[in-house]
Amino acid sequence: MDKPAPESDSEAHLLARSLELARLGTYLWDPETNRLDYSEQAAKLYGARRQDLTFEFVSKLILPEDVPALSAANQATLKGGPPFTHDYRIQLGDGKVRWLQARGALEVRGDKRFMVGTLQDVTDRKELEKARDEATAQAAEAQHLRELNEFKSRFINIAAHELKTPLTPMRIQLALLRGVHGAKLDEGQRKSLDILHRNLERLAHLVEDVLQAAR
Repeated sequence: MDKPAPESDSEAHLLARSLELARLGTYLWDPETNRLDYSEQAAKLYGARRQDLTFEFVSKLILPEDVPALSAANQATLKGGPPFTHDYRIQLGDGKVRWLQARGALEVRGDKRFMVGTLQDVTDRKELEKARDEATAQAAEAQHLRELNEFKSRFINIAAHELKTPLTPMRIQLALLRGVHGAKLDEGQRKSLDILHRNLERLAHLVEDVLQAAR
């Protein structure tokens, strides 16, 4: 009769299965030797075999602009700080860029210090966040354009009315000059009034066009 598996083996299998279902990889890093020990799931996240995941190999996959912040997060925890959570990007061999989220905590074994933690692919979440941020920015821009358009319409409407207000008395006075006093004017004066009349009517039509555009 087969003996039941030791409880520790059963728990280890359950933990490994749970991490696999959650698509969580695990790692152990020795900062003194830069030795890394990754789980199979972590190796899949890096698109490599487990035995190939050296510190140098992984470092080359991380985008250079993301290295300083990730390194600072690791060092702060290694110096006794709280566990960290940090998102960074890697570029796989096929050129695709993926987002990984690393969680790490300090583990002390005797006089040795290690970093232990998990890795998770959060690319889908990052893309959703990017799409949400872009949609929010577009909505804000659309609202800004609407406000500018409303302001422009109000400004044009007010300006047109302000221009139209003095036109009425000017047209009345010009009509009086031409009608009542026209006989007393010489040819040059009548031509001057005709020029004023044409330009005043032109200005009135322009103001009406502006009002129409505002409407």
